[in-house]
Amino acid sequence: MTRLLLALLLVLPGCASWRGLPTRMPACDGPLVASDAVGPDFVARERYRVTRAGETLRLDLAVQKHQGVLMVVGFDPLGPKLFQVVQRDREVSVEAMPRAVVGVPPRNVLHDLHRARFGASDDAEVTHENGVATVRNARCESESRLERISWQALP
Repeated sequence: MTRLLLALLLVLPGCASWRGLPTRMPACDGPLVASDAVGPDFVARERYRVTRAGETLRLDLAVQKHQGVLMVVGFDPLGPKLFQVVQRDREVSVEAMPRAVVGVPPRNVLHDLHRARFGASDDAEVTHENGVATVRNARCESESRLERISWQALP
């Protein structure tokens, strides 16, 4: 049993570096619009890509605003759920896998979504073209792209 545990401790770190796990991105605050002010109730899907210092991370997002609550669920492009962010007014709660797995702080994703889709403004530059929003944030030294896959109003 001890040999098996020792073998796993020696092999698992090698697997992590073999998989090419990227360096994790630092937290970077940003603006939030109150959740009840982001427009009518909806459900949407977005592809999110963030690049910082030559490293690019990709996520698929499910976004829902219903009865004043905004929820963002981040998925690895291969499918596993990585995090869930719930925003009520300007209060935010996050449930997430360990940071080493997620790669980018979920609040960063929420702030970029607010900049790109809900008009929250700070010093970041936001451009829109063909359903793709690009957020260039000099303070955070990052560039994010949100590509809208679908959007549907809720009754």
